[in-house]
Amino acid sequence: MTASKYAVVFFLSIILVACSSKSPENAQNLPDSVAVAQLSPKEAQAAMDDVTEGFIYGDGLGTAMLNTGAIVLFPPYGLFVLGNFALSSSGYEPIGVSNFLEGEEKEKWASSYSAVISTPGRVVAAASGDEYRTQERVKETLEKYSRAGQVDAVNDEY
Repeated sequence: MTASKYAVVFFLSIILVACSSKSPENAQNLPDSVAVAQLSPKEAQAAMDDVTEGFIYGDGLGTAMLNTGAIVLFPPYGLFVLGNFALSSSGYEPIGVSNFLEGEEKEKWASSYSAVISTPGRVVAAASGDEYRTQERVKETLEKYSRAGQVDAVNDEY
């Protein structure tokens, strides 16, 4: 692939990133500062174990495999993945196929994509005799640890 094709893909990625919208769940009114308690080493180890299991026995492994395979087959896709990482890290909604679909097509795409990325986690969970971690369960686990470390909000908006 020539350098001009890489440049076109790069600029298209930049344009798509610039047109992304702010994610509604990340746009909440958060306090200016929060007093946070440290987790004990035992609690921190339990949190790390839960997060790791959520990745391996959930959708994380499938997402990583799909992205890695796509980058190997089509290297410019790496720019798209990095752009989405930058968007989600800064509180914006990542761009994906579902952003351009509406209604029934969006639901079909989401269920198909979920079936693909959940397969590796389901296989590993079944092989190890453990339970598959749904996205809802992983979110609940993360919220449990984020609430455990939060002591008090400094301002009253929270």
